[in-house]
Amino acid sequence: MRFFIKDYINKIGTADIIKFASFNNVELNQEEALVLDFYLKNNWEELLYGDPLPIIRNIEEKLGKSKALVITDLFYSYKEKYKNYL
Repeated sequence: MRFFIKDYINKIGTADIIKFASFNNVELNQEEALVLDFYLKNNWEELLYGDPLPIIRNIEEKLGKSKALVITDLFYSYKEKYKNYL
């Protein structure tokens, strides 16, 4: 399953991140989407299978508390929703 997840994540671009954020009432600029793209592509295994808190803290430092809180809530919501596929 990890191969499919990695392949899917590698296909995600900043435009996809901005669109998903907007759909969830979070406005991101290109630089903020690049930050999320970096952490997603370089830390996806730790986010899904390890301790995501250090990564979440780094994102919070770069994007601010309010955006990070919404992003974190979305992350945990989707992680719970798809836990049987992880």
